[in-house]
Amino acid sequence: ATMRPPRISRTSVLFIAGLAGVSAFRALSRTPHARRRPLLVARATDDDHVSIPRADFLAKVSSAAVALSTAAQQPAAASVAEPTASAVAKSVDPATARKILQIERLNVDSNVNGDKKKHLPQLTISGTKVECVVPHVMDPDKPHFIEFIWLKDDASDAIIAAKAFAPTDPSPPTLVATVKPGTTVVPVAYCNLHGLWIGGADVV
Repeated sequence: ATMRPPRISRTSVLFIAGLAGVSAFRALSRTPHARRRPLLVARATDDDHVSIPRADFLAKVSSAAVALSTAAQQPAAASVAEPTASAVAKSVDPATARKILQIERLNVDSNVNGDKKKHLPQLTISGTKVECVVPHVMDPDKPHFIEFIWLKDDASDAIIAAKAFAPTDPSPPTLVATVKPGTTVVPVAYCNLHGLWIGGADVV
């Protein structure tokens, strides 16, 4: 069988490169010629150079190599916002919550694209029952539809109810939820073509 050469990880390559650089500069510092002439490591202006002691320079190179190796071992940060207990109610589907949190993070502007009459979410409150309706036609052909409706607690900014929709769902898209008395509710909707829409807040 053919022997394959061993695979070297990216971390090992970076670490070995750093050690090689340190060894090279240490060898250079041991030569008489290097001791007589200062090592120029940076240009301050077009006419002047700045030199630093070799011991300090070698220490900086060594620290940089270790930092580079350590950074290569760190896992990449998650690109998708994850729901947390403080940000999302337990009754909200985790998959829906993740998508909504991502939408909130990426959409800075709201109520700026599309027809206000068709996109602005509207609240109807009866006791602890809260109904949120978006007067938008669900069009599966384009498609053009409301992807999500959710309710937020104005005080804590937490998502207290949410619902995902498909283009084939009936019009108008509606979310019904039971909310704790005294909660100031903010209705929010997201259109696949016209982005984020935030309606007026009301108290349960």
